[in-house]
Amino acid sequence: MARLRPEDLNLSALPRSPLGHLKTDAVENLLQRAAWDYRETLADNQRLKRSVEGLAARVEELTAQTASLEEAVARRKDPDQLARSLLASAQRTAREARESARREAELILKKAAQRADKLEADVARREADRLAQLARVEADHLSEIVRLDALKDELLVRLRRMLETVASRYEESLGGRVEPDDAVATGREQ
Repeated sequence: MARLRPEDLNLSALPRSPLGHLKTDAVENLLQRAAWDYRETLADNQRLKRSVEGLAARVEELTAQTASLEEAVARRKDPDQLARSLLASAQRTAREARESARREAELILKKAAQRADKLEADVARREADRLAQLARVEADHLSEIVRLDALKDELLVRLRRMLETVASRYEESLGGRVEPDDAVATGREQ
């Protein structure tokens, strides 16, 4: 919603009823918008006030720092003092760089360990999936073997029946001349 301009706060711009009275809804809407804008302006004002206070404190801090640096420069006319100060500063910078590198290395190691853990978990999951798949294949093979054994038994039964049928027809064609035991014995002699 766009902010109100001062010229928007004009009663003559508000709609009126046929009797010439201001419409309540329009007045209420205008007052709500004005209240909203007023709250927004107050909030902006508070933010700016805090910002100005922060900047003023920073200016005071920088002014004090500048004064102390100017004093330090005035006192450090001695080249040895300057060298010691530079050495201390270089040592501090080296310590900070070493500490930063250590933190960075620890972070890299932590990320690498997390990555390794993730990869190990992924490998374990894949291995479990493969084992489950092998178990399913083995179960399928076992059921196929059982089905083939049942089919073999059924074929043996059918073959026996067929052989018995052929044998009985053979006996009938011989007219009962050969006894089953004699036929077996005769078959052995031949």
